[in-house]
Amino acid sequence: MRRFKSIIKCILIWLLSSLLLLAAAAAVFLFLLYRGPSPHYRQRFVREQLDAGRGSFLVEPFLSDSEIAALLEDAP
Repeated sequence: MRRFKSIIKCILIWLLSSLLLLAAAAAVFLFLLYRGPSPHYRQRFVREQLDAGRGSFLVEPFLSDSEIAALLEDAP
């Protein structure tokens, strides 16, 4: 029984650490997208997310309202 609990504990630790690593990678990806060297991709991503209705989850927490407005004004 002790061996079974040990295996379950190892699996849960691995799962939790994998989820934390995935969340960190997603945060780094979004940070590089918003603050990175390519304004074209940032502008395109923001426009697409706002058009699709996902702006409150992926855009608004990272960019201020004035930055979003400036990106939308510069859009072709």
